[in-house]
Amino acid sequence: MSQTPVISNLLFMLHCVVNMVVVSSSQFAVFSYVFWTEWRRSREAAKIGMAYMDGSNKTYVRTSELGWPNGLTLDTRSQRLWWCDAFFDRYI
Repeated sequence: MSQTPVISNLLFMLHCVVNMVVVSSSQFAVFSYVFWTEWRRSREAAKIGMAYMDGSNKTYVRTSELGWPNGLTLDTRSQRLWWCDAFFDRYI
């Protein structure tokens, strides 16, 4: 009988400005996805991405109408991803 391998119950967050990695325990790690935002002070390249926890299958779930996306929240019941946008001062 084979067992499904467990990757981790940890969530790793990278803060590029201060060169710091934050590690947190997460109950949502079992969903095997990681979500992130990419943005700079110029709004040209803002994106919200997702991939499997091992880094494979990288895709962007949103690439338009974004300013400075942050505060990602996964609503597992409705299977929706919510975020704040600091540039537009709104949540989506």
